[in-house]
Amino acid sequence: MPPKSPKSAPRLITPAAPHYRPSRLTVTYLALLAVPVVLWLLYALFRPVPEKVVPPPAEITAPVPTADTTAPPASAPPAPVEAVPSAEERVAAAVAAAKQQAAPPVVPPSASVDPAAVLHYSESVTTEPDGQVQTAVDIDPLAHYPLAEHNWGDDLSPSRQIPAAGYTAYYLNLNTTKPQRKQIVARAHVSEIAVNYGWSDFHNIPSQQFAAYWVGKLRVPASTSGLYHIEGEIGQANVRVMLNRRIILDAKGNLDHQPFRLNTGEYLLEVEYKSRWHTTEFRLDIVPAPILRNSR
Repeated sequence: MPPKSPKSAPRLITPAAPHYRPSRLTVTYLALLAVPVVLWLLYALFRPVPEKVVPPPAEITAPVPTADTTAPPASAPPAPVEAVPSAEERVAAAVAAAKQQAAPPVVPPSASVDPAAVLHYSESVTTEPDGQVQTAVDIDPLAHYPLAEHNWGDDLSPSRQIPAAGYTAYYLNLNTTKPQRKQIVARAHVSEIAVNYGWSDFHNIPSQQFAAYWVGKLRVPASTSGLYHIEGEIGQANVRVMLNRRIILDAKGNLDHQPFRLNTGEYLLEVEYKSRWHTTEFRLDIVPAPILRNSR
């Protein structure tokens, strides 16, 4: 009996690889979940918007009056709601209102114009008994200024010698409150109302005791009649200015003054000056003032 051949060792059988992978299953589930989300987003973006249906306003029927007078009165129907203008309409309305306010009013030819509307702010209007209108130009424009009952000219120049041009200047050593003829140190004919010196450099008059009086004529031609004002510098001093003995300025250290009106003609100009400092610097002039008139 032949010997038996040895049995071969058993072989280990390697299990077959599974036919699917867990990662592939996860991706599949995620893709299935994403599909409804994408479809919902597309529907939300492209769905038609339904039009709003505005219900018609309800008709309000007025109550029928009855013979019963004791019944309370019916309430009034509510007022209709006004439409709110848009922002563009409000801006356009504001621009139109501003243009209308800036534009001057148009006066029709047949309408009568108030004389006061075309006058300067300093002019006044009066009506005579016969109905004729007069303004301050027709009346003395200096009538409302105080009248000087006494001035330096009454003592220094009783004869009232007024030069035809320029001014007569009286320079005084005024050590009292009232000027006297004996205090006149010098007299001169000058072309302007001005003086400028220090200490005792002018006619040996101490500056703190210097005083001066100028008198002359102020001529107002027809081309420059209207508002005038005082300009210059006064320094530390007292000054009084008179036109036709009307005091238009009585100041100490300041020439600021409201403009005043002058008609065409000649005016007697008198200036009194008293220094209160160790230097004397004074200049004064009366010139036309710039005015603004209504062009209508």
